[in-house]
Amino acid sequence: LMRPEILVLDQALGAFSARDAARIRQNILADFEGRTLIMTMGDDEPMDGFHRKLVFDGARIIADNRLAGSTRDGTASAIRAAE
Repeated sequence: LMRPEILVLDQALGAFSARDAARIRQNILADFEGRTLIMTMGDDEPMDGFHRKLVFDGARIIADNRLAGSTRDGTASAIRAAE
């Protein structure tokens, strides 16, 4: 896994404090510039740095939104489960 083109992280930062998780997430986003990063995130986690948000209800996508401030075709997506 030297430099994978696609990385999927499922609640990978949940064990960290909010401050540490934000720092780690920003480092990952910076390192994955130009490559695909998919992260599952909780409702209370900030979406800064992501270009797209998918919301699932079970196995069905119920929202697919480009996030505010995203001006390019980015490849960082955050996934949240519907409540």
